[in-house]
Amino acid sequence: MIDSKHKIAITGGTGMIGTAVRESLERDGHEVAVISRSGKGSSIPWDLEAGVFDATPLDGFYAVIHLAGEPIAQRWTGEVRERIYASRIGSTKLLVDSLSKLENPPKVLLSASGINYYPSTSMSAGLDETAEAGDDFLSRVCLHWEEEANKARAFSARVCLLRTSVVLSPKGGALAKLLPVFKSGVGGRVGSGKQPFPWVSIADYVRICSHLLFGSSYSGPVNVVAPERADNRSFTRTLGEALGRPTIFPVPRAAIRLAFGEMGRSTLLEGVDAIPGVLQKESFSFSHPDLKSAFADLLGRG
Repeated sequence: MIDSKHKIAITGGTGMIGTAVRESLERDGHEVAVISRSGKGSSIPWDLEAGVFDATPLDGFYAVIHLAGEPIAQRWTGEVRERIYASRIGSTKLLVDSLSKLENPPKVLLSASGINYYPSTSMSAGLDETAEAGDDFLSRVCLHWEEEANKARAFSARVCLLRTSVVLSPKGGALAKLLPVFKSGVGGRVGSGKQPFPWVSIADYVRICSHLLFGSSYSGPVNVVAPERADNRSFTRTLGEALGRPTIFPVPRAAIRLAFGEMGRSTLLEGVDAIPGVLQKESFSFSHPDLKSAFADLLGRG
């Protein structure tokens, strides 16, 4: 139980992940301010294109959670690459620069990053937070994203970099897109099915944020992944079993390349075998340490 109540701001607070984090904090009695492009209602406006953000309302806040960013799951044209990069690196630079001007800047910054910080691996890698960065597009995005967030160390006591895996929720993201396919009985592995499939449930993502905000003194990168390491084949099989549906229709590599280009190769045909090293050292207790328990809860079949 968290006794003290805090003021916390969040970017990306209307997305699938941001909404879950925001609602959890509000249920615990914290005051949550949403930083948004629209500035509607009680939200705090910022203009990413113009590079304008007045952070004055955040003076004296305990923490900021930065989750904003252009969706990755789309074909990476030149324009989309620019949007992905700018929405992460540009927004983080604007946020940190603006917070640095406050008389009483936030004590904690949780800044989103991605598990694709690391290079693609086989299932035997077991990468923890000490592993080196990769050199493809997403790795470079994550590396520069984190560099901007780390500049907040000049004024914040702690900066945690959330190297996020696939977040499982029936309300959005990958699982919401897969459910209709698998429920119809035409789901199956992607490519060889041997590529790592790092994942975490939305419930544990929320709990990890709460742990880092209130139950930890840690500062640095955090692999936001469940302890059970899965590949695409085992993920597919476990989801099919949870739904009581067959998973006998594989999606060929060529079809992924044709439909999605480099994005498909990087995010669907390849993967990162990451482990939650920091969270395990801190004895964080996962609500869903394995896919079976996650699906039982997420799909209401427990």
